[in-house]
Amino acid sequence: MFSWIKSLFGFGKVDVEVSQTEVVAEAPVVEPVVEKSAPAKSKPKKEKLPKFDDMTKAQIDEWAAERGIDLDRRKTKKVMIETLKQKLKEK
Repeated sequence: MFSWIKSLFGFGKVDVEVSQTEVVAEAPVVEPVVEKSAPAKSKPKKEKLPKFDDMTKAQIDEWAAERGIDLDRRKTKKVMIETLKQKLKEK
């Protein structure tokens, strides 16, 4: 190592041996394996909305809560349905 540093700064001559290797045989060319991918997934189908008019306020609130939507049960049924539909469009 010191001889290399000396030669780097010009303080001595370093003989470097270069060994030559013979190529015995070429390595076989391997083709990459291409796997068939699954068919592209289609867009998730929109869930059919139930008839909110036939449901009670508690049922509407429970249905919305299952989907992560908070409704105010103190409002009228009509306002709850309008709010729910508006929040579903935002998603």
